[in-house]
Amino acid sequence: MEFYKIWTTSSGLIGVNKLTLGDVVGVQVVLFIAIMIMIAILVLFFPIMLFGIYILLMIGQDGSSETSPTRLGINIITIIVTIYFLLDFHFGWYSHSLLATSMYAETYDGFAILNLSITLMSIALFFVGHEIYRIGQSKILRVIMFGAFIFFGFKFTDKVSATIITNVVTQYNDSEIIESRVELREWDEANTTTDKERLENELEAIEKEEAEEKRLREFDKNFVRDYLN
Repeated sequence: MEFYKIWTTSSGLIGVNKLTLGDVVGVQVVLFIAIMIMIAILVLFFPIMLFGIYILLMIGQDGSSETSPTRLGINIITIIVTIYFLLDFHFGWYSHSLLATSMYAETYDGFAILNLSITLMSIALFFVGHEIYRIGQSKILRVIMFGAFIFFGFKFTDKVSATIITNVVTQYNDSEIIESRVELREWDEANTTTDKERLENELEAIEKEEAEEKRLREFDKNFVRDYLN
């Protein structure tokens, strides 16, 4: 069984791709796997993206109340998405099962702490964000007020989040994940060079280059002495 895909370039050129049944199935499988991985990554980063959009709406609008429903909607969605991430993180659901073995436990804990901090900040902004938005009639004042709130707010929530992630919403682990992370660390240690090692390698390369130049100079000197004199 064969399939044909017709495509057209911007210049009007028409082409045809001939695909077998195996090609079509392979493309669909790869596409499905890519979508599954993208969804897992989205679960991890979506709270950060939504919170970033919320911040832009907070400081970038003209101070009217027309954007309030949009901002509140994003605020609520951020909280819901982050709660799902924390449940996924704690019970080893979909996103965790795909991503946990690709990063160290400390890195994944760091994402959990950040997302929990975003949740706490979003809850706080649900109550006071509109007031900050209303009081800051100019963009400059709004940026200063909101920036100060975010800066000092995260200083507080990061400490609270670290305590909760460490003691309550702990990361799901099993023997397979632990073993995969040990292998990942061993691979990194075997294939990653430190600054000291890079410096030593550079010095060694320079010494080899100087030794080679010295050898060539000696060769030229001996050649002139032995064969030209």
